[in-house]
Amino acid sequence: MAAVAAAGHAGPPVRSPALTGLAPRGRANPDWLGRLADAVTEPGQRWLPRTGVRLVSYRPDEDRRVAFTGSPGPTNPNLSGGATFSEALRASWAIPAWMPPVEIDGRTTWTAAPPPPPRWI
Repeated sequence: MAAVAAAGHAGPPVRSPALTGLAPRGRANPDWLGRLADAVTEPGQRWLPRTGVRLVSYRPDEDRRVAFTGSPGPTNPNLSGGATFSEALRASWAIPAWMPPVEIDGRTTWTAAPPPPPRWI
């Protein structure tokens, strides 16, 4: 996945994993992730000072992965600059039945969905 995100896109649309739709909403407290994000970002900044950092999540309503970049105005629809680092970090940890999903840009966002199985299976 890192190689795909580094290439400038988050990958092709994937089929919703059954776990995302069937698992109960996660109840773990993600506040520690927000504190971690706040500790590594500069005061008053929305994202890390280093460029090229992307956190990948999954939007089940759109059935696709999205890479949060912290940069405004992405030209690739699989990239989003609308999230803060804290939101993107919590979304990348939002595992169904463990951590709650995060709402970013008005859409529910989970951790990145697994890639589809190989075609030979």
